Amino acid sequence: MAFGEVVGELLPLAVGVAVSPVPVHAVLAMAPERAGGFRIGWVVGSLAVLSVCATVRVPAVSWVKIVLGVVLLVLSALQWRRHQAVDDPPVLPKWTRGLDAVGAVKATALGVALVVLTPKNLVLLVAGGLVLGAADLGFVQDAVAVLVFVVVAAPTVVIPADRYGDVERTRAWLVRDHASITAVLLLVLGVVLIGRGF
Repeated sequence: MAFGEVVGELLPLAVGVAVSPVPVHAVLAMAPERAGGFRIGWVVGSLAVLSVCATVRVPAVSWVKIVLGVVLLVLSALQWRRHQAVDDPPVLPKWTRGLDAVGAVKATALGVALVVLTPKNLVLLVAGGLVLGAADLGFVQDAVAVLVFVVVAAPTVVIPADRYGDVERTRAWLVRDHASITAVLLLVLGVVLIGRGF
């Protein structure tokens, strides 16, 4: 597979990772001086999953893509069931409570953990790694492809929280609308993965 084709397969997966409310919730909930550690942990964790999966040589990559696509469709259905009605008061996730007091080391560890514990992102990173592994581009082109992936996937996490504007309004929007947005995105990405598996 040519380098351009690989990047073409990676870009929609990277966009799927970027549209992820879980790490954004964490960034908005943390004290600004602690959020930097979380961002580092999240980027390092994402790179680690992507790189490890790129070293795996799967004989039936097409079938793996189909399976991962089906998983995304299931996650899409689950996300849709969680979406809140417009008139419902926004309720922040319980796990975000107390993040404003978390230390730098714990913030970094949380960043790594959320990469693995967020099913959507984990599936997308695994799929991206398998695309890289199957292409067998060579070290330099692999590194460039990974860099492109991270540049597309990371902005929603690495930009400072104050750039989101009104933090409370952004939180409320994430709580109210993220499930329906994520569900539609997962539906599209799931169909794309299944289509590329055939």
